[in-house]
Amino acid sequence: MRIIRLLKIICTLHRYGLYQILKKYHKTTAFATLIETLLFFVPIKHKDKSLAMRTKLALEDLGPVFIKFGQLLSTRQDLLPPEYITELSKLQSQVKPFESKIAREIIENSLGRPIEEVFDNFQDIPVAAASIAQVHKAILRENKETVAIKVLRPNILQIIRRDIALLKLLAWFVRLVYSDGERLRPTDVVLEFEKIIT
Repeated sequence: MRIIRLLKIICTLHRYGLYQILKKYHKTTAFATLIETLLFFVPIKHKDKSLAMRTKLALEDLGPVFIKFGQLLSTRQDLLPPEYITELSKLQSQVKPFESKIAREIIENSLGRPIEEVFDNFQDIPVAAASIAQVHKAILRENKETVAIKVLRPNILQIIRRDIALLKLLAWFVRLVYSDGERLRPTDVVLEFEKIIT
C-alpha cells in the first residue's frame, strides 16, 4: 500500500511539473530528467502557473497530511523563498465533509452508547470540515449545554502514519541529492511536523 501511495506522490509531483525545481540544482538535474522521461505518459497540469502555485496545488491534491505539511512550511521563512511562503500560506484545511452517518458511528463507538442517550439536537450537518476532522454541534442531555464535537476523519491515523513515513523518506532523499540538504534539515522539519500533527 505504501508503494502505491509513493507512486501516486511521484506522479502527482510530475503532474504539477515540480521536477523543474530539481533542475535548478546541478546535482539533481539528471535525476529530474530521468523521472520526467519515465513518466512521459502523465500529463502536466497548470503549465501557465508559477512553480510556487503548482506546489500549493500539488499539496492540496495529495490530501490532508500534505496540506498540513504545507501549512507548516508556510511558517518557515528560513527554508523557503517568499513566493512559496505566500502560496503555501493560502492552503486551507476546509474540505468536503464525510457522511454524517459515519460521524455518528465514530461518536457512538467512542462513547459506547447511542448518540441520543448523550446528546439532544445532534446536528448531522457539520459546522466545519477540515483535513483531519470535522465538527458537529449538539446539546448535552445532562445539563443542556451546547457543545462542539470534533470527529476525526475515518482512518486518518493510518493515513497520517503512512504519509509521515513517506515524508521521512522524501526528507532523506532531499538530504541525499541537494548540496545544501544538511542546511535545510529536512528530517528535523518532518519530525517537527510529526509531533505537531499527532
